[in-house]
Amino acid sequence: MSKKTIYTCDRCGADQETRNQFWALRVQVKHFDNPLDWDPAYSEMEVCRSCLEHLGIHPSPATKASPDYNPPSTEELIREILSRVGVQGLRRTFDDAIDAAMEGEK
Repeated sequence: MSKKTIYTCDRCGADQETRNQFWALRVQVKHFDNPLDWDPAYSEMEVCRSCLEHLGIHPSPATKASPDYNPPSTEELIREILSRVGVQGLRRTFDDAIDAAMEGEK
């Protein structure tokens, strides 16, 4: 009996039979003063090529050349990844950090 593996994009739900053209996106939190060398907290999702382009991480040359091309900010990318993987504590940590940074810019 043979087995068949199907890979599913965590963002759009598209299926394919190979890992080719799939990317892991990760948001990671790590404290630099870590004497116990704890593993960092992270959230990860795997996306297809189309979603990678849609997120603005690896847009095609045609997309970049479009007059409507407006790449997302780092904050938007972080929020997108965290909203998809659903890690509440990590999301709150980033939201608080982003809000504090924005307050400091005012």
